[in-house]
Amino acid sequence: MDDITVTTPRGGVVRLRSAPEHLIERVRELLPLGLEVLPSNPGTTAFGIVMQRGSKEAVALRQKTIEFSPEHAAILSKTHTMLVAIALAKFAKAALPGLLMPCPYFRINERNRIETGIAFFGGMPDFNSSNEDLRQRTVFDDVMGHGFTDLWCQFTPILMACSQEYKLSLQRFIDLDLRYRSRLGSIEFGFLVVDGQIVALKTSVGPQDPVWAAINTFCGIDEVWHLPSIPFADPEVE
Repeated sequence: MDDITVTTPRGGVVRLRSAPEHLIERVRELLPLGLEVLPSNPGTTAFGIVMQRGSKEAVALRQKTIEFSPEHAAILSKTHTMLVAIALAKFAKAALPGLLMPCPYFRINERNRIETGIAFFGGMPDFNSSNEDLRQRTVFDDVMGHGFTDLWCQFTPILMACSQEYKLSLQRFIDLDLRYRSRLGSIEFGFLVVDGQIVALKTSVGPQDPVWAAINTFCGIDEVWHLPSIPFADPEVE
Protein backbone atom coordinates (compact mmCIF):
# COMPACT_ATOMS: atom_id res chain seq x y z
CA MET A 1 0.00 0.00 0.00
CA ASP A 2 1.45 3.34 -1.06
CA ASP A 3 1.93 6.32 1.22
CA ILE A 4 -0.49 9.22 0.77
CA THR A 5 0.32 12.93 1.06
CA VAL A 6 -2.46 15.38 1.88
CA THR A 7 -1.95 19.11 1.33
CA THR A 8 -4.41 21.09 3.42
CA PRO A 9 -6.15 24.27 2.25
CA ARG A 10 -3.78 26.22 4.54
CA GLY A 11 -0.73 24.77 2.83
CA GLY A 12 0.12 22.25 5.50
CA VAL A 13 1.16 18.73 4.63
CA VAL A 14 0.19 15.49 6.35
CA ARG A 15 1.81 12.27 5.18
CA LEU A 16 -0.05 9.01 5.74
CA ARG A 17 2.51 6.22 5.87
CA SER A 18 1.52 2.64 5.31
CA ALA A 19 1.44 0.90 8.69
CA PRO A 20 4.39 -1.51 9.12
CA GLU A 21 3.80 -5.14 9.91
CA HIS A 22 4.88 -4.87 13.55
CA LEU A 23 2.34 -2.09 14.13
CA ILE A 24 -0.41 -4.06 12.40
CA GLU A 25 0.35 -7.03 14.64
CA ARG A 26 0.26 -4.82 17.74
CA VAL A 27 -3.15 -3.42 16.77
CA ARG A 28 -4.38 -6.95 16.05
CA GLU A 29 -3.11 -8.10 19.45
CA LEU A 30 -4.78 -5.31 21.44
CA LEU A 31 -8.13 -5.03 19.65
CA PRO A 32 -10.70 -7.06 21.60
CA LEU A 33 -11.62 -9.32 18.66
CA GLY A 34 -8.71 -8.74 16.35
CA LEU A 35 -8.04 -7.41 12.86
CA GLU A 36 -8.54 -9.08 9.47
CA VAL A 37 -7.05 -8.35 6.05
CA LEU A 38 -9.89 -7.88 3.57
CA PRO A 39 -9.95 -8.47 -0.21
CA SER A 40 -9.09 -5.24 -2.00
CA ASN A 41 -8.01 -3.81 -5.34
CA PRO A 42 -4.45 -4.45 -6.59
CA GLY A 43 -1.96 -2.13 -4.89
CA THR A 44 -4.26 -1.40 -1.98
CA THR A 45 -4.88 -3.05 1.35
CA ALA A 46 -7.97 -2.80 3.52
CA PHE A 47 -8.52 -4.12 7.01
CA GLY A 48 -11.54 -5.15 9.00
CA ILE A 49 -11.67 -4.30 12.70
CA VAL A 50 -13.62 -7.23 14.06
CA MET A 51 -16.80 -6.22 15.86
CA GLN A 52 -18.26 -9.73 15.99
CA ARG A 53 -16.61 -13.12 15.87
CA GLY A 54 -19.04 -15.98 16.21
CA SER A 55 -21.12 -15.39 19.33
CA LYS A 56 -18.65 -12.84 20.70
CA GLU A 57 -19.38 -9.15 20.17
CA ALA A 58 -17.15 -6.14 20.80
CA VAL A 59 -18.07 -3.96 23.77
CA ALA A 60 -17.54 -0.21 24.03
CA LEU A 61 -17.69 2.33 26.83
CA ARG A 62 -20.52 4.61 25.69
CA GLN A 63 -20.66 8.34 26.48
CA LYS A 64 -24.17 9.39 25.51
CA THR A 65 -25.52 12.90 25.04
CA ILE A 66 -29.13 14.01 25.07
CA GLU A 67 -31.22 13.15 22.00
CA PHE A 68 -31.39 15.54 19.06
CA SER A 69 -33.32 16.09 15.87
CA PRO A 70 -31.62 14.58 12.78
CA GLU A 71 -30.43 18.04 11.66
CA HIS A 72 -28.78 18.93 14.95
CA ALA A 73 -27.38 15.42 15.39
CA ALA A 74 -25.59 15.60 12.03
CA ILE A 75 -23.80 18.78 13.10
CA LEU A 76 -22.88 17.34 16.48
CA SER A 77 -21.54 14.15 14.91
CA LYS A 78 -19.16 16.19 12.71
CA THR A 79 -18.02 18.10 15.79
CA HIS A 80 -17.32 14.85 17.63
CA THR A 81 -15.27 13.61 14.66
CA MET A 82 -13.08 16.72 14.64
CA LEU A 83 -12.74 16.86 18.41
CA VAL A 84 -11.76 13.21 18.79
CA ALA A 85 -9.04 13.57 16.13
CA ILE A 86 -7.49 16.64 17.79
CA ALA A 87 -7.68 15.16 21.29
CA LEU A 88 -6.16 11.85 20.17
CA ALA A 89 -3.27 13.66 18.48
CA LYS A 90 -2.51 15.42 21.76
CA PHE A 91 -3.12 12.30 23.83
CA ALA A 92 -0.63 10.33 21.73
CA LYS A 93 2.21 12.50 23.02
CA ALA A 94 1.90 10.85 26.45
CA ALA A 95 3.04 7.58 24.82
CA LEU A 96 0.94 5.45 27.15
CA PRO A 97 0.84 1.68 26.57
CA GLY A 98 -2.35 0.24 25.18
CA LEU A 99 -4.88 0.98 22.44
CA LEU A 100 -7.69 3.54 22.56
CA MET A 101 -10.18 3.96 19.72
CA PRO A 102 -12.90 6.58 20.36
CA CYS A 103 -15.62 6.37 17.72
CA PRO A 104 -18.36 8.95 17.22
CA TYR A 105 -21.67 7.14 16.91
CA PHE A 106 -25.34 7.87 16.32
CA ARG A 107 -28.44 5.75 16.70
CA ILE A 108 -31.99 6.51 15.57
CA ASN A 109 -34.65 5.66 18.14
CA GLU A 110 -38.31 4.83 17.66
CA ARG A 111 -39.29 8.54 17.88
CA ASN A 112 -36.92 9.45 15.03
CA ARG A 113 -34.69 11.24 17.49
CA ILE A 114 -30.95 10.72 17.32
CA GLU A 115 -28.79 9.46 20.15
CA THR A 116 -25.23 10.66 19.63
CA GLY A 117 -22.05 10.28 21.57
CA ILE A 118 -18.63 8.68 21.61
CA ALA A 119 -18.02 4.95 21.94
CA PHE A 120 -14.62 3.95 23.31
CA PHE A 121 -13.10 0.66 22.23
CA GLY A 122 -9.71 -0.37 23.49
CA GLY A 123 -7.26 -2.99 24.56
CA MET A 124 -4.53 -3.16 27.14
CA PRO A 125 -1.28 -5.07 27.54
CA ASP A 126 -0.40 -6.34 31.00
CA PHE A 127 -1.01 -3.31 33.22
CA ASN A 128 1.56 -2.57 35.92
CA SER A 129 1.52 0.90 37.46
CA SER A 130 3.31 1.95 40.62
CA ASN A 131 0.82 4.80 41.05
CA GLU A 132 -1.82 3.56 43.51
CA ASP A 133 -4.33 6.21 42.37
CA LEU A 134 -4.15 4.87 38.82
CA ARG A 135 -4.40 1.27 39.93
CA GLN A 136 -7.69 2.06 41.68
CA ARG A 137 -9.31 3.23 38.43
CA THR A 138 -10.77 -0.13 37.52
CA VAL A 139 -14.53 0.34 37.27
CA PHE A 140 -14.71 -0.82 33.61
CA ASP A 141 -11.73 -3.15 33.62
CA ASP A 142 -13.56 -6.42 34.20
CA VAL A 143 -15.10 -6.12 30.75
CA MET A 144 -12.71 -3.81 28.89
CA GLY A 145 -9.38 -5.13 30.16
CA HIS A 146 -7.19 -4.28 33.12
CA GLY A 147 -5.92 -0.71 32.72
CA PHE A 148 -8.59 0.46 30.24
CA THR A 149 -10.36 2.66 32.80
CA ASP A 150 -7.12 4.51 33.53
CA LEU A 151 -6.45 5.03 29.82
CA TRP A 152 -9.93 6.48 29.34
CA CYS A 153 -9.57 8.66 32.46
CA GLN A 154 -6.38 10.18 31.08
CA PHE A 155 -7.90 10.86 27.66
CA THR A 156 -11.15 12.47 28.84
CA PRO A 157 -9.64 15.68 30.33
CA ILE A 158 -7.78 16.23 27.07
CA LEU A 159 -11.04 15.86 25.14
CA MET A 160 -12.75 18.41 27.42
CA ALA A 161 -9.83 20.85 27.22
CA CYS A 162 -9.75 20.67 23.40
CA SER A 163 -13.47 21.40 23.29
CA GLN A 164 -12.92 24.64 25.19
CA GLU A 165 -9.67 25.66 23.49
CA TYR A 166 -10.88 25.18 19.92
CA LYS A 167 -14.51 26.17 20.49
CA LEU A 168 -15.82 22.78 19.42
CA SER A 169 -19.02 22.29 21.34
CA LEU A 170 -19.14 19.08 23.34
CA GLN A 171 -22.67 18.51 24.58
CA ARG A 172 -23.10 17.36 28.15
CA PHE A 173 -22.96 13.59 28.47
CA ILE A 174 -25.93 12.18 30.35
CA ASP A 175 -24.96 8.53 30.51
CA LEU A 176 -21.81 6.43 30.74
CA ASP A 177 -22.11 2.68 30.41
CA LEU A 178 -20.97 -0.40 28.51
CA ARG A 179 -22.74 -1.33 25.29
CA TYR A 180 -22.36 -4.05 22.69
CA ARG A 181 -21.44 -2.78 19.23
CA SER A 182 -24.87 -3.75 17.85
CA ARG A 183 -26.52 -1.35 20.34
CA LEU A 184 -24.64 1.67 19.02
CA GLY A 185 -26.17 2.18 15.58
CA SER A 186 -23.65 3.68 13.15
CA ILE A 187 -20.06 4.18 14.25
CA GLU A 188 -17.26 6.07 12.54
CA PHE A 189 -13.67 4.88 12.36
CA GLY A 190 -11.34 7.89 12.27
CA PHE A 191 -8.22 7.35 14.34
CA LEU A 192 -6.82 5.22 17.12
CA VAL A 193 -3.77 5.54 19.32
CA VAL A 194 -1.64 2.52 20.10
CA ASP A 195 1.37 2.77 22.44
CA GLY A 196 1.57 6.51 21.77
CA GLN A 197 1.39 6.23 17.98
CA ILE A 198 -1.51 7.79 16.12
CA VAL A 199 -3.05 5.65 13.39
CA ALA A 200 -5.51 6.90 10.76
CA LEU A 201 -8.26 4.40 9.95
CA LYS A 202 -9.96 6.40 7.20
CA THR A 203 -10.54 4.58 3.93
CA SER A 204 -11.21 7.79 2.00
CA VAL A 205 -8.46 10.40 2.24
CA GLY A 206 -8.36 13.85 0.68
CA PRO A 207 -7.76 17.55 1.41
CA GLN A 208 -11.52 18.21 1.52
CA ASP A 209 -11.63 16.49 4.93
CA PRO A 210 -11.05 19.28 7.48
CA VAL A 211 -9.58 16.88 10.04
CA TRP A 212 -6.18 16.93 8.31
CA ALA A 213 -5.89 20.71 8.55
CA ALA A 214 -7.04 20.53 12.17
CA ILE A 215 -4.43 18.03 13.40
CA ASN A 216 -1.72 19.74 11.35
CA THR A 217 -2.53 23.28 12.49
CA PHE A 218 -3.54 22.65 16.11
CA CYS A 219 -1.32 19.67 16.96
CA GLY A 220 1.67 20.00 14.63
CA ILE A 221 0.99 16.56 13.15
CA ASP A 222 2.66 16.09 9.77
CA GLU A 223 2.83 12.31 9.68
CA VAL A 224 0.57 9.46 10.81
CA TRP A 225 0.40 5.75 10.21
CA HIS A 226 -2.38 4.62 7.87
CA LEU A 227 -4.41 1.47 8.45
CA PRO A 228 -7.57 1.89 6.32
CA SER A 229 -10.26 -0.06 8.16
CA ILE A 230 -13.96 -0.78 8.28
CA PRO A 231 -16.11 -2.60 10.85
CA PHE A 232 -16.10 -6.34 10.19
CA ALA A 233 -18.27 -9.17 11.45
CA ASP A 234 -17.80 -12.90 11.04
CA PRO A 235 -20.78 -14.47 12.79
CA GLU A 236 -19.94 -17.97 11.58
CA VAL A 237 -16.46 -18.27 13.09
CA GLU A 238 -15.69 -18.55 16.81
